[in-house]
Amino acid sequence: MKATDIKVKNFTGSSYGIFEDGKFITSNDGWDKMIDQATIIANEGVSKVTISTLDFAGTDEEPTIKEGTVIMKFYKIDDTVYITNQL
Repeated sequence: MKATDIKVKNFTGSSYGIFEDGKFITSNDGWDKMIDQATIIANEGVSKVTISTLDFAGTDEEPTIKEGTVIMKFYKIDDTVYITNQL
């Protein structure tokens, strides 16, 4: 089985920190680390990445953000991960 290369398209223009499972990964950890995390998140189907802790309502399938700011969105189409700025 041949591994598929994942392409990353970054439309944010700059690097931001991200939260994942309550752990903050800053841009100080390096852009490559951020790209790796974006790819992992996109492959898991999680699309919204934030600069602050969020308070969610609703269900896992249809979450509603009650508090916090979404700054980036990661999503995967075929073999490409797209990173877009949501500010």
